[in-house]
Amino acid sequence: MAREWSEGRTAVKLLSEAQSENCLFVKREFEVTVGGLTRKLDHFHFKGWEDFSTPCGAGLAGYESLINDNADFVREQFYKENAADKQKLLVHCRAGMGRTGTTLALTNLAITLREQGSVDDPQINVVSVVRRLRE
Repeated sequence: MAREWSEGRTAVKLLSEAQSENCLFVKREFEVTVGGLTRKLDHFHFKGWEDFSTPCGAGLAGYESLINDNADFVREQFYKENAADKQKLLVHCRAGMGRTGTTLALTNLAITLREQGSVDDPQINVVSVVRRLRE
């Protein structure tokens, strides 16, 4: 299973790869070394949203699950007391515009709704969230 790539002082090693039952997600674990620092990286590849389309059906349900998982992860990291224990979330897509921005905006909105504690009368401003992301 272990596949490796290196160039100069940077090396990437694939440790594991598993596909979800519904085939919407592929989880990969990498070991990344830059200089003398080595870190483990979990990569979640969401395959339910193709270029120039919108997620629908099982893809939409999978995307909703991804947004909720992202929001839970970010909140969990935010409340960790030890900064060295905090992990980061990196979101990217092939083009880096529509899907990335949508995912970040929806993750931020999901966090905001959780912080408010009630979804009956949400106090959110989508334009404000998008504006903050573009700063």
